[in-house]
Amino acid sequence: MIKIDEALLVLRGWSESKSRLRVIFKSPGVTVGAFCTLPSIDDEGRFLYFECGTGNIFGFLLSDCICDFSDANPDSTGLQIGGKIESGIVFGRRGFELSIFLLASNVDI
Repeated sequence: MIKIDEALLVLRGWSESKSRLRVIFKSPGVTVGAFCTLPSIDDEGRFLYFECGTGNIFGFLLSDCICDFSDANPDSTGLQIGGKIESGIVFGRRGFELSIFLLASNVDI
């Protein structure tokens, strides 16, 4: 586990570099995945907005979440992820899981 401030520092770096991400949200009864970018993070970092092409955005409130970071095997693939990833951050609380994966630079979205 890592502190949420540490996770947000990593996400700010991904946002500033306009990194390509794979976001997967899970809660009881729904799982949604999208390739996107993180255009910005508010000053407190408690709400994340993702952009998936022109005019397509979605966001998540991170209140009360715990988080974890993992370096991924560069050769890892998964049907749910949809490509090779470099690393990932997972935010979770009861009934809520948000996984944000940094895609390898050679992955097209």
